[in-house]
Amino acid sequence: FQPATIEKVSKVAKSMCLWVIAVERFAKVYRVVEPKILRQKAAEDELNQVMKLLKSKQNELAEIEAKILILMSNLDEKKREMKVLQDHNDLTAARLNRAGRLTSALADEEIRWRDTVQELTAEQFAVSGDVLVASAYVAYLGAFPMSYRRELSEMWVEKCRSLNIPSSE
Repeated sequence: FQPATIEKVSKVAKSMCLWVIAVERFAKVYRVVEPKILRQKAAEDELNQVMKLLKSKQNELAEIEAKILILMSNLDEKKREMKVLQDHNDLTAARLNRAGRLTSALADEEIRWRDTVQELTAEQFAVSGDVLVASAYVAYLGAFPMSYRRELSEMWVEKCRSLNIPSSE
């Protein structure tokens, strides 16, 4: 089946011969290429399915990332709130500590003040006798010697005691 030999007989037959040879070559090539075309089509279909799945997973990922951003923002806000509360807690604890020390110090002061009040009350009770003896010193003992002054002051204190006039020792 040679086109050159058939051309001697008829040009149309030559063309038919060339066409048959071309169809046969096409059929041979198509037999080799057809499985590849089918595999390509299957691969494209699979690619389209995978791309759809990828797109849906990317959308899910975007939603999850948005949620993570919201959660991170909430976490940062809660951390700031916690820091403020911790600072307030520390300040309150320090104030409570100082208040405890102040209360303790004031409790000691209360004892001291109570003792001072008792002493002053006792001294106040003796003020009238002390003023009487002091007035007598000023009025009468200025010109006398020390020994006589001592003797007179002891006598006046004894007289105040005998008359139940309170005075200090």
